[in-house]
Amino acid sequence: MNELEILNKLEKIRKEKGWSRYQLSKYAGITPSTLSNAIKRGTIPSIPTLNAFLEACNMTLAQFFDNEDKGSVRINNKELDLINNFRLLDNDLKEDVFKLIITLNKYKKV
Repeated sequence: MNELEILNKLEKIRKEKGWSRYQLSKYAGITPSTLSNAIKRGTIPSIPTLNAFLEACNMTLAQFFDNEDKGSVRINNKELDLINNFRLLDNDLKEDVFKLIITLNKYKKV
């Protein structure tokens, strides 16, 4: 992914959220000039800056750079927390949790 593609993708995500550039910078804890300068100059923000923007959007660097054409799925922070906690369980408990989720989905409200 080149500089322009990175900036365009960041802009696309920002617009999908319905945020102004100012709002994105504030949610990310970055000065508005940092984002504005990157866009005007066509330069990639530093990794920590890009990561701050993505965290504000509930997205990881890996998700941002993942090729969406491969059918990847974006997960939010709650889903990531669920996965991380699931991994801590022993195999028997993992199987029980999996069965519980399948059962709950059978009875969910439509």
